[in-house]
Amino acid sequence: MRKPFNLPPQQPSNKASARNETPLITDAVISNIKIAPGRFFGRTEELKEVRDNFQNNSRIQIISGREGQEKSIFVFEYAKTFYNEYQILCWLNCRDDITILGSIVGFFDCAGVELQGYSPEEIRDTFRRFFEENRGWLIVFDCPALKTVEDQEALKRYFPQNPKGIF
Repeated sequence: MRKPFNLPPQQPSNKASARNETPLITDAVISNIKIAPGRFFGRTEELKEVRDNFQNNSRIQIISGREGQEKSIFVFEYAKTFYNEYQILCWLNCRDDITILGSIVGFFDCAGVELQGYSPEEIRDTFRRFFEENRGWLIVFDCPALKTVEDQEALKRYFPQNPKGIF
């Protein structure tokens, strides 16, 4: 069961405001990944290798390959297999800025954080701040293609500056 954020008493909403004056620290278990039973065959050694890398302080891991090699399925399986090791699981569809922002809004809806009236930059800042203030998280940036340096740099705008979790 999700625990609500600590809100100032004068705030009428049951969702936390994400403005800078409101802390976004939570001890709630939050996920926008729907963990469902399913069949996944093979690659258990690769799943263990990814987990071992994270446990050995590797903060960022990139699962890459040609289109159709089931990278997203592999990462989903990782999240499904090891979900109980994280307090916060966040999956972002990174096809473009619009889908990233939509994924962030959906995640914050699961977290009970209100973003109504926020600009795209405020949403990005709030996303980074949320993950800078919390621990024990996994963020999946599901990117169909990062073909240029500009694409890669644009994605970094969403990375927390002082991470306390893993990507």
